[in-house]
Amino acid sequence: MKHRSKKSSIRKINEVSKATNLEFTEKTLPVTSSVIVIVGGILGILSVLYVLYSDISIVGKLSGIFFFYGLVFFIWKKVKDISARKLLKLAIYAFSAFILAWVLYSIYEYNNEQKKKERLKLEDQRKAPIFSLLDKKYKILILPFQADPNQKIEIAGSAIYRHLKEINQKERLNDSIVYANQLIGIDIQDSAAYFKKFHHADLIIYGQYFPAEGQVSPQVRINYIANDNWFLRGLNKRIDEEPMITSIAGLSSGELQGDIEFIIQVIVAYNEMGNENFNAAINRLMKIKNSYNVDIVDFLLGTSFLNVENHFESILFLKKSISKNPNFIGAHLNLCYAYLLANDLNSASHESNYIILNYPENPDSYLMSGRVKYSVRNYQGAVDDYTKAIDLDEQYAYAYRSRGIATAFLKDYKGAIKDFSKAIELDPKDEESFTLRAGMKVHIFDYNGAIKDYSKAIALNPQKVELYIGRGLLKAMLNFPEEAITDFTYASKLDPKSAESFKNRGTVKKQLKDYKGANTDFTIALSINPNDTNSFKSRGEVRVLLNDNYGAISDFNEVIELDPKDASAYLNSGIVRSILKEFQGAISDFTKVIELNPKDLKAYASRGNLKINLKDYSGALADYNRIIKINSLYPYAYSNRGIIKFNQKNYSGAITDFNKAIGINPQDTNVYYNRGNAKYYLNNFNGAIDDVSRFIDLEPNNFEGYNCRGLCYMKLLNFELAILDFSKSISLKSDFSSTYDNLGFVYLRQGKNIAAINNFKKSLTLNSKSFSPNIGLTIVYYLQDNLKEAEKYLNTSKSLDKRLYKGIVGINELEKEGYFWTDKEKEILKKMFVKYN
Repeated sequence: MKHRSKKSSIRKINEVSKATNLEFTEKTLPVTSSVIVIVGGILGILSVLYVLYSDISIVGKLSGIFFFYGLVFFIWKKVKDISARKLLKLAIYAFSAFILAWVLYSIYEYNNEQKKKERLKLEDQRKAPIFSLLDKKYKILILPFQADPNQKIEIAGSAIYRHLKEINQKERLNDSIVYANQLIGIDIQDSAAYFKKFHHADLIIYGQYFPAEGQVSPQVRINYIANDNWFLRGLNKRIDEEPMITSIAGLSSGELQGDIEFIIQVIVAYNEMGNENFNAAINRLMKIKNSYNVDIVDFLLGTSFLNVENHFESILFLKKSISKNPNFIGAHLNLCYAYLLANDLNSASHESNYIILNYPENPDSYLMSGRVKYSVRNYQGAVDDYTKAIDLDEQYAYAYRSRGIATAFLKDYKGAIKDFSKAIELDPKDEESFTLRAGMKVHIFDYNGAIKDYSKAIALNPQKVELYIGRGLLKAMLNFPEEAITDFTYASKLDPKSAESFKNRGTVKKQLKDYKGANTDFTIALSINPNDTNSFKSRGEVRVLLNDNYGAISDFNEVIELDPKDASAYLNSGIVRSILKEFQGAISDFTKVIELNPKDLKAYASRGNLKINLKDYSGALADYNRIIKINSLYPYAYSNRGIIKFNQKNYSGAITDFNKAIGINPQDTNVYYNRGNAKYYLNNFNGAIDDVSRFIDLEPNNFEGYNCRGLCYMKLLNFELAILDFSKSISLKSDFSSTYDNLGFVYLRQGKNIAAINNFKKSLTLNSKSFSPNIGLTIVYYLQDNLKEAEKYLNTSKSLDKRLYKGIVGINELEKEGYFWTDKEKEILKKMFVKYN
């Protein structure tokens, strides 16, 4: 298109002017155009200069430039004056030249800045202290690892200063540098603790040189960081316990921010693992894995799943970690352990062999091999492997502790104590080694030493309930019940849901005969753990002592319901039913015990005793014979079988069994008494006196012994000694009617009728249903010619024992049961029976 001529343009304007009746003269036009150009140009230049030299984005700056050119174009359209347009052209040329110069200058400055960044890149990597927040909770200080000491002090000091300023602490910069000197000038671990002391940081990260960005891929850089030795060392510390120290590679102020975020996230996840928040760690690590698919994340995931007993996921992620880094021994070790916990012993053994083959100089290799052998109960093999681990690292406390455990299973308790002591020497804060050593001291009966070890463990971990329970049990064993109760009480306060604390305290209270307190504790224990059969048994036993026999049976039935094969519950139930005289139910319980355990001697004996009470002598005899067949040295079987034979009037057989019982257990006092009775019925009165005298020696306060021996003396007509024994028996038990009856017959035979009458009547006062004192009174009154009284007591005798209606025949029958009358006394009774038949 051709440009219009100047003339035509002016004509058009003039025509428009005339049409609108506007005056437009040649004189006023240039002045107006100049004003417009000058004002618009000034505004445009000012706006562009503002844009170019203010902190505005490149888009804003380009917008300013286009604004200027737009303004000029607008003025150009409005102005027709030639001089004004020349002025506009000049402004455009000048501004365009300015813009070109600005662009060239910007390119020049950009190139210089890039060169400067490249030149200072290594320095930036070394001088990059950063304070930041770890999950908005923990403070991090990032320091150079390979810078020279002066640089470290300067950088650390300035970083600390900035931090102190941020938290409104007014320490001077010099003080900050002093802190930095302390931090850098001492051992790394101590410096971390020092830094933590002043609340400056929870985590110290040391950066070290690594090839710059672009030389390797970001994934390689992350892998390098993840497997860096300092980083792994840092992960062995827990933030909430003491400061962690780790490192990141290629540290610079901006380039590795993503890498730093990775490190922070991994450390937080590891700290969660350290606090046993494994599910939280898993959630965090799964998110990290979406951005950083590296072996350390798989390793930590596998470890976390291992701790929540998800063995399948654990093995899966540990295998992934190994596939990315086949030389990562930590993943191999945890994989082996995961196989162990999953009870895949073949895979564990295979992995263990691989570790030994590829890492023979690493003590952890033999430690894991020892664990595998320990799991299959190859304790000697485990000891050998732990010894190899110790040979490689004599300061390996955990290896000593592990060897001590395996040695204990070989019953070398002193050797185990030696290993635990070495572990404690290397790590005086190893609470578990103190606990294990306490257990070994119990095995060698060093209970006081065990208590001391438990006390040291408690000092290291005063919140661990199990330690108080262990010490309490030992104190109870050493007969310090009050101190034991104190430990159990403290344990119950630490953990109100600890059923063991209440159960053990209940046991001690039972020993102190605080049966109500024991019952309460066992009830609390059962409210916490309603499936604890031992607590039901213990409460049942206490309820028996509280005379709550039905409550006791209820407890034993609970045990049976929880565990139908618990023979002891049936046994206890049977004993209580025996007390309640529920003999058939008791026999049924004892029979069940025998079904569950055919060699339970106590069940046979208890059932045999009940059968004696029910006069099932043949059944009782069968039970005792079975006991003797199972254990020929069980003394009570012979003594009880002797009682059965005695009741069957097989006195010689009874004496034979009593002899065997005494031969096995000479301290069984009852057997002497029973054998003396058997000898009495065989008219071996002197032999009976010897046995009963032995019984009296063992039980000098037992009235029955004196009464029995008095009868023997009476049979031998040694009335004086008989009176002494009967009198002694009465002094020990004044309400036993038979002794008065026996003493009455002694006085009768001495001719002391009044004394005889008094004792016979005293016997009747205590037991009006006994025919024997009535017979005695019949004889005495006959001798006194008081036939009326004699007849009265004779008739009473007949009413009490029907055999006396047979007259003298009945008397003879009674003599076979152990009653004794002299010939003179029987002659009197014969006359009375004839006269008053």
